Amino acid sequence: MTAMDQKPSDDLRQQLESILAGMSVHIVDMSFSVVSGRHHLVLIVYKADGIGHSDLEKIHRTVQARLEVLFAYGRDVHIEISTPGIERKIKHSHEYTLYMGKGIRIMAGEENEWHYGILSSYNNNTVEITTNNDETIAFHIDSIKKAKLDPDQDRG
Repeated sequence: MTAMDQKPSDDLRQQLESILAGMSVHIVDMSFSVVSGRHHLVLIVYKADGIGHSDLEKIHRTVQARLEVLFAYGRDVHIEISTPGIERKIKHSHEYTLYMGKGIRIMAGEENEWHYGILSSYNNNTVEITTNNDETIAFHIDSIKKAKLDPDQDRG
């Protein structure tokens, strides 16, 4: 039994990300746990042009097949796959690159006020949004208290 068989996490994520990338699917979040002797994998996935039920089925089959190859218990893993949801709370900095061009709201600094707009840039730990007035507002990643997707801001 390899170390990966004992505690799959980062290695598993890397393997699944490389496989799903071929389907233009990104892993937003992932957790792997053992509860009462049963293995549980929870994936939150995103695809720029949206994910339908048939996409989720294909992702499930692809992930299940990889788990069967990687682990002796691969068939005994409970797999839960879902999308981020339309008002997802952004939890990880890598999500800003995934949601480029999407509506977003950000609360930052000492303010207790939301800033609304389209996510227009993320680099060097700076998030930029473009408001409905075409004003660009920049936030350092460390100053962001809360950020959520906001479909009401989407244009098009």
